[in-house]
Amino acid sequence: LRNRLDRWLRYRVPQLDRDQRVQFFERLQIGSRLSLDFLVLIALSTAIAAFGLLQNSTAVVIGAMLVAPLMTPLLGAGMALVQGNLPMIRSCFYSIVIGFLLAITIGTLTGIAAYPIIGMTSELTTRGGPTLLDFGVALMSGIAASYCLARPGLSSALAGVAIAAALVPPIATTGIALSFQRSDIAAGAALLFGTNVVTIILGAALTFFVIGIRGARKEKASRWVRGVTFALLLAVIAMTIPLSRAMFSKVIRRPLSRALAQAVETEHSGAQVTEISISKNPDSNELTIGVETPEALSSGLANTLSAIATEHFDQPTTVRLKEQRIRLGKPPTPNKNANE
Repeated sequence: LRNRLDRWLRYRVPQLDRDQRVQFFERLQIGSRLSLDFLVLIALSTAIAAFGLLQNSTAVVIGAMLVAPLMTPLLGAGMALVQGNLPMIRSCFYSIVIGFLLAITIGTLTGIAAYPIIGMTSELTTRGGPTLLDFGVALMSGIAASYCLARPGLSSALAGVAIAAALVPPIATTGIALSFQRSDIAAGAALLFGTNVVTIILGAALTFFVIGIRGARKEKASRWVRGVTFALLLAVIAMTIPLSRAMFSKVIRRPLSRALAQAVETEHSGAQVTEISISKNPDSNELTIGVETPEALSSGLANTLSAIATEHFDQPTTVRLKEQRIRLGKPPTPNKNANE
């Protein structure tokens, strides 16, 4: 079956020749090594992402994605998996782990410094609730990145792929959320990063195999390749469970979110809901709602929202409002969560 698949791919898909494969391997091998340049770029990109998340600035977060160097070791791990190259996959693993630890440390320290001044922003909360859609984005990003990197004429598209993959912002979000004592947001952002890592590696391995990168068929190499591939597939299956649950929960909560947002905007002109999180208990629920508003919220708003939520869940629900004041004349932050 493999021989037939190899022949079909060589006939249908343009394959890399030997010189192209050698140059590509050397480029990925160098970029995947743990080096001072790699650590500097991780530190800078995480700091930029953390500042952008705290400022609620999408443009700054996008800039951090372009600086982040984590995509290269992930693609290197995909190539090592196809080739059966154990030393290279170890090198990529060290780079990914050390880069993650450095990034989460910087994110946590930034959050500790900002905690007395700045609260949770919509840029942070949106990365704390990944769904199956994020799984699809990560898989397609891994395929696109590996294909563009292997085809020199398509290198200009790598910037767009880096933005789509979004590797560093979830790590920064995890650190900031931990410092803000928001374990739910931290867990969701960590799940998003883990999903990105696993799916990008698998997507890259699939793409490299299709375009003609193969390894020696040694029995020892085949055993650990099968083991690693099986572990990654198990991780994918395990991750799809909370991702599917989160997506289903968002679909169910969409009418409630719309009703709550409409009630807030009706009572306070210019106010917008930026965050909705639910803590469910056997006998009651607690709803935390973040609101950006140019004026002080009325004392009866929590009771109004509690009545709406109680009717939706058919269960007693208390509402805790997190008010964030904005200056008059400043447009409110686009509402990213209220309609989910």
